[in-house]
Amino acid sequence: MILFFGLLKTYKGLEVLLSSLVTVREQIPNVLLLIVGKPLENKRDYAGIIAKLSLSRSVQWERSYVPTDRVGLPFAAADVVALPYHAASCSAVLLNAYVHSRPVVATSVGGFPEMVDHGKTGLLVERDDSAALAAALVELLLDPERAQCMGRRAREKALENHGWPLIGQITGGIYRTITD
Repeated sequence: MILFFGLLKTYKGLEVLLSSLVTVREQIPNVLLLIVGKPLENKRDYAGIIAKLSLSRSVQWERSYVPTDRVGLPFAAADVVALPYHAASCSAVLLNAYVHSRPVVATSVGGFPEMVDHGKTGLLVERDDSAALAAALVELLLDPERAQCMGRRAREKALENHGWPLIGQITGGIYRTITD
């Protein structure tokens, strides 16, 4: 299962993921894309794209906001989290994937190249390249052991670089600098 999570905005590249799913399904017929997120922009008719590409049986879409206490459920169900963004500085979805021990397939935009250790916590592909996105998704879906190993490394990275102890140290350092 592939997860696409978060509020749906045009810059997140869902149409690229849907296009790549056609190729993924050719190699993995029972693949399922779980889209969890409320559309915030009506610029794209995602349901129309899903129907046009004959993906209705391969896509499940939860069109609602997910409360904090239920965020872990879709991540627990996923084998890989897709972040096919056209642009991004960073992403809470990426950190959620990491905290939930899930590898990511993300585009090389914004801060993603610094956050994703290619081949270790996930795979990076070029923006708007649905063929490369499909290949990376297939690579991880067909090698669940590797995907799980990447997920464990992703969790370690998240806890090491974004955990509360580190945040406390940085904040304490800032306060000490200000008061000195």
